[in-house]
Amino acid sequence: EEHREKMRTFVDKLFEEFVTLTSAQPMDWEKVNILTSTIFQAAQQVPEHSHEMFADFLGKLRKSVIRDVHRGQPFKWPSISHFCFFRLLGHVFPVTDARHKVVTPATIHLAQCLTHSPLESGRDVLRALFVSNLFLQFSYKANRFVPEVFHSLFRLLPTEENPKTPLTLSSTKLNKKNLSISSIPFTLLYNHPENKKYLDSDHFKLNALAMCYRILIGFVGSLSDSVSFTALYAKVQQHLKFTKKFANGLSDKFKALRESLESKVEAVEERFRQSRFPLQYQKRKVETIQQYDPRFQEDFSLEKRYGLTPKEQEKKLKKKL
Repeated sequence: EEHREKMRTFVDKLFEEFVTLTSAQPMDWEKVNILTSTIFQAAQQVPEHSHEMFADFLGKLRKSVIRDVHRGQPFKWPSISHFCFFRLLGHVFPVTDARHKVVTPATIHLAQCLTHSPLESGRDVLRALFVSNLFLQFSYKANRFVPEVFHSLFRLLPTEENPKTPLTLSSTKLNKKNLSISSIPFTLLYNHPENKKYLDSDHFKLNALAMCYRILIGFVGSLSDSVSFTALYAKVQQHLKFTKKFANGLSDKFKALRESLESKVEAVEERFRQSRFPLQYQKRKVETIQQYDPRFQEDFSLEKRYGLTPKEQEKKLKKKL
C-alpha cells in the first residue's frame, strides 16, 4: 500500500511537469515525448488514480468552457497545452472502449469544438485539422464513425456549390516551385506575428488541403465497409472534381496525394457498385414474421390457467417421440 501511495504521488508530479512543459514557449518536444512514455508506464501501476486525475482535469476544462459560453463568449478551441493533454490521453487509455469514463467525455468535448468553435482564420483551420487528426488516431482502431470530423472538413473543402471556403486559393495560377507540400509544424499555433502572414498565404492553404487529404485517406480504411460510405464521400468527389482544373499546375507531391485519395474512394465505390443489385419483384406469398418481444396482458388473472398443464406437456412430448 505504501508503494502504491508513492506511485500516486509520482504520477501527480509527472502530470504537473507535463502541464508545465506543454505551457512553455517554445515547447521542448523531446522532453514532452519522453514524459508521455513515462506517464503511460506509471499510469498502468495505479489505473484508478490515473482515471480520477485525468477525469478531474477534463472536468475543470469542461466547466471553464461552459462558463464562458454562458457568458456569451464563443466555444473555445483547445489551447496548445490542452492539445497535448488530449494527445497524452489517447496514449494512456484504450481508445477502443466505447464507454470509457475518460476517453468518451474527451471525444465529446473535441466533437463540440469542431461543431461550435469558429472557423474563420488560418489558425482556426489549423486547430480544426489537429482535432480531426486526433479523432483519426482515436477512432481508427475502434472503427468508429465521427460525423463532426466530416462536417468540419466539408466546411474547409471548396466545391462548385461552395467555392469560397477558408482553404480557397487566392489565385489558380500558382508557381509550383514556391508551393511545395510539407508537414504543418505545431508551432504555428503560437500567436506570433510571423505566423499570421504564413497562415494567410496560399502555401499554407495547400499544405492544409494536403492534411485534409491525409485525414480522409485514413478514414477510408475504417469506413470502407460502411453502407453510408457513398453518401459521406460524395462531397469529397465534388471537391476533387473542382480542384482538377488547377491541380496539374501544382507540385508532384500534392498531385500524388490527391490522386491517391481519388483512387481509394473510387475503388470502394466500385466495390459497392458491383455488390449492389436493383429491387426485384417478389412473387412468393408474404410470410408474417414471428414476434418474440413479450406483450403485456391486460386481462391477466392468477386464477386463470395459461398454457399447457404438466400432464398435457408430457402427452405432447410423447406424441413427438
